[in-house]
Amino acid sequence: MARVVEIMLLLAPIAGFFAWRLLFPERDLPRGAIVAMSAALIVAAAMLIWVREHDAEPPDHAYVPAHIENGRVVPAGEAPR
Repeated sequence: MARVVEIMLLLAPIAGFFAWRLLFPERDLPRGAIVAMSAALIVAAAMLIWVREHDAEPPDHAYVPAHIENGRVVPAGEAPR
């Protein structure tokens, strides 16, 4: 999910520019377009904050890298300190 958000944030300015040039060939953007783009930026920022909080480990836990136990790979995770 985080990679999708990162890719969307990377491509958003490019897509916005092309949409602006195709939909509004005159020089200035209409007020509605500015409001819509501002709302999209606020939603993207809120998504980044939510993803960060959702994926974050508790502060009292330590990172445990992936390792092998009994011949099987145990994925990375967290453990209490």
